[in-house]
Amino acid sequence: MSSLLFIFIPAEGLQYGLPFASKLPIIGFGIGALCALLSANKYELRMKFNYGSETGQQWLTVAKSRKQSDLPLFQTAVNNIEAAIK
Repeated sequence: MSSLLFIFIPAEGLQYGLPFASKLPIIGFGIGALCALLSANKYELRMKFNYGSETGQQWLTVAKSRKQSDLPLFQTAVNNIEAAIK
């Protein structure tokens, strides 16, 4: 494990390390932000669930989607659930 850490040591005046090691955190943050944006879900169907223990009410994710075509399906599900509850 310690041998991997030498990659992140800047090579400024040293005989080991990478010359671009000081830029690795910025590159890693950029790649992580891009992956987060590409994998984020735009639509999410959530339900409030009342646990029997001391935790009380919590939101549970039932379905997720990135497609706009799924939004009417989610709205239909909400309407059906609301009708069943009333």
